[in-house]
Amino acid sequence: MQEVLDEFDIIECFEIPGQQLQVGEMTKRQENLYTKLGVIPPTSLQ
Repeated sequence: MQEVLDEFDIIECFEIPGQQLQVGEMTKRQENLYTKLGVIPPTSLQ
């Protein structure tokens, strides 16, 4: 369980004043974990 939580802990978020919180790029493993948990992964930065 700790390994899964650690994998999510390394996802970076960027807060820009006046804009919506933006999520940094995620690894394929992180995207797969979101999918397996039945959660829509946040969108990555463009």
